[in-house]
Amino acid sequence: MLAAVHATADDAEEQALNRKILDAALLLAGFGSGTVTVFQAWSAFGEDLLRSHSKPEEVAAYVKAASDTARTALDDLVKSFGNRLGSARVELKKGEPEDIIPRFVVSEGIDLVVMGTVARTGIAGFIIGNTAERLLQRLVCSVFAVKPDGFRTPVRLDE
Repeated sequence: MLAAVHATADDAEEQALNRKILDAALLLAGFGSGTVTVFQAWSAFGEDLLRSHSKPEEVAAYVKAASDTARTALDDLVKSFGNRLGSARVELKKGEPEDIIPRFVVSEGIDLVVMGTVARTGIAGFIIGNTAERLLQRLVCSVFAVKPDGFRTPVRLDE
């Protein structure tokens, strides 16, 4: 089982969602003999653009800083669970989540992805997009989606 987190999120709601994802993965793993892989995809925003306008050593330093930030955030999230994660594997991979997670799922034979979905709407949803939606279209395994606390569905039943 893969628990897909976004440990570098600045938003407190998304950080709380990371904890819910890990809690759900641990609960589900407890029902069987499954193992948990805590997974974060990361990228250095604007790296390609920087390559065309900056010195290689500046780009390398920028990418390393992004990698270090992602590693520290993921390590901090994992540490916050103490021994609860037991022998969980922790993976940090460079790439966009919708690209790297499906490849990892196939290469590692993952049966279930536990992931959060914030469901951005309006301009944020249009510009930033919904990573979960893009990812769902590419996964070839089961998915357990976790919503943030306080989420209220916009769908209403007609009476």
